[in-house]
Amino acid sequence: MTDLGPSERELEAYGEIVDAGALDARGLSVRLGMEIDEVHDVLRRLRRSGLVYPDESGGFVAAPPNVALRGVVEAAHALGARWLADVSDLDRRYRRRGSNEDVGDTVEVVVGRQAVVDRANQMFSRAMKTIRSLAGEEDIAIVPADGYPTLTAAVERGVQNDVVVPDGALVAPGGLIEVLGRLSPRIELRAIDRIPVRIVIIDNAIVMLPLPPGPDGSTRLMFLQNSPIVVTGIALFDYVWRAARPFRLDSDRRVRVEDQLDQTESLILSMLLAGATDGAVAAELGLSERTVQRRTRDLMYKLGAASRIQLGYEAGRRGMRSA
Repeated sequence: MTDLGPSERELEAYGEIVDAGALDARGLSVRLGMEIDEVHDVLRRLRRSGLVYPDESGGFVAAPPNVALRGVVEAAHALGARWLADVSDLDRRYRRRGSNEDVGDTVEVVVGRQAVVDRANQMFSRAMKTIRSLAGEEDIAIVPADGYPTLTAAVERGVQNDVVVPDGALVAPGGLIEVLGRLSPRIELRAIDRIPVRIVIIDNAIVMLPLPPGPDGSTRLMFLQNSPIVVTGIALFDYVWRAARPFRLDSDRRVRVEDQLDQTESLILSMLLAGATDGAVAAELGLSERTVQRRTRDLMYKLGAASRIQLGYEAGRRGMRSA
């Protein structure tokens, strides 16, 4: 089995160290509610993967997320490219057989927007445990005005709905986030710089994959079952899910301002709150001072601050902390 990067438990521990600035094993044990021996095992794995390193006090500090998790993200994109090549080959073989026709139990391509909506609703109605998606703004085009009632019903009966979106969706007014909030009464959301491929996975058994439009511009959706390609699609989702960062919606189903920050902005803000100069931030993150100043202006805009002093106030008011 391909190494899928840090486990959920390891990422949880890494996140606690990021939030605290530095933690020893006992402190991490208290925060996570884990036995000390298990914490030591997690820390050993985090050190091997380069996510944390020991400090002079005997505790551990976190490597910057955009550096430490870069390998996981790059692996996800590489896996996505290979997977798409396999899917494209299946699509070519399928088109030689004609559209809207099952090809064994492995692949089905549905053509036409209404046919796609109907088939997706049928698949959502079968979900028993999980619906997991890598979504992009392009997916809005295949969401009907009344949504997907069977998806809403599946979540209401306890099906877990996990979705990863690109960072750009967090700051776009309305758009993808609004649609997702309307589709699902409960949803676990994460964001990443970009989505390697748009997919929906139902119960780790069925993969739904939007295809490029047909020659006449028609909507096309591929369904994969009982295929080794499904296993690769699941691994791809796991890669992206573990590398993505969680965010939440407020009471109006909008992305909280503090969750609209990308990883670099979060690091810059954290270091500025700790008293670092622009030069020190630039040296630590491998950026130019001009880039740090530009990203700081972006932070001020997002948090509604007119000055750096007010930026610190707004960050504190929202519970943002320095590293």
